[in-house]
Amino acid sequence: MKLLSGAIAAVDHGGSLGRASALFPHAPQPFVDLSTGINPHSYPLFELPATALTRLPEAGQL
Repeated sequence: MKLLSGAIAAVDHGGSLGRASALFPHAPQPFVDLSTGINPHSYPLFELPATALTRLPEAGQL
């Protein structure tokens, strides 16, 4: 990543759904965009208490 005038240069993240659709015109529709890695369907995990994500565990809890 190069610096331009003290600012970080723009990076092509590759998440262009239009460009991907053009490259793969026969792909099944709707085209699933995985560029962000965000899945609209969460993984089925067990219930977590609300406090599980509010602080780091103590060393003795690891």
